[in-house]
Amino acid sequence: EALRHEVPEPLELIEDRPAVAWVFEAPQLTGAKYFEGALLCQVRYRDIQGMYVPYIWGDVEEAGYLNRELYGWPELMCDSASLERDGNMIRGRVVRRGEELLTVSGFLERESDGDGMPLLPDWLQLRVIPNPMGGPPSLRQVVHLTITDTEVHELWEGRGAIELGASAQFNTAPLRPSQVHKAWYMVTSFTLPPASNVWDV
Repeated sequence: EALRHEVPEPLELIEDRPAVAWVFEAPQLTGAKYFEGALLCQVRYRDIQGMYVPYIWGDVEEAGYLNRELYGWPELMCDSASLERDGNMIRGRVVRRGEELLTVSGFLERESDGDGMPLLPDWLQLRVIPNPMGGPPSLRQVVHLTITDTEVHELWEGRGAIELGASAQFNTAPLRPSQVHKAWYMVTSFTLPPASNVWDV
């Protein structure tokens, strides 16, 4: 119910699919790392099924602008951080202005073949270009893109845990999961292309 409330029309939540929480690091040209956390679910628009992002945070301004303006992801800033590794445990924490928004952790037990991983190559997002001055209504566009050139270099799985903090900034608390199915740790590369199709709605 709470997740359905986060999916705007004309997108439709696919209710029998698991949602996803992720935290990752991505290398930058300088050798630094871009840190990001997000909540994702699977939606449908017409005959396309894809991933939808209701919440996403990152610690690099340039990536945030790109993600918002090009793909419509509602990216906001978080504090810089790194994945924490200790024995078989790996943990990622998304913090903003002292509030712990999202923590994901996994106890990695075995190498994985990726079976059951709830990620789709297609992504759908509603990009809104507001008109704050009155006159014509805001422009609403369904953005579709397909991830390409995906290569998995390393993949492990195990038990997982997710914590969504009680935040005064973000209404994430109602999305706390009733069950966590599995955790994966992945080292991967892929191409994030420009949006391939846009429909005005």
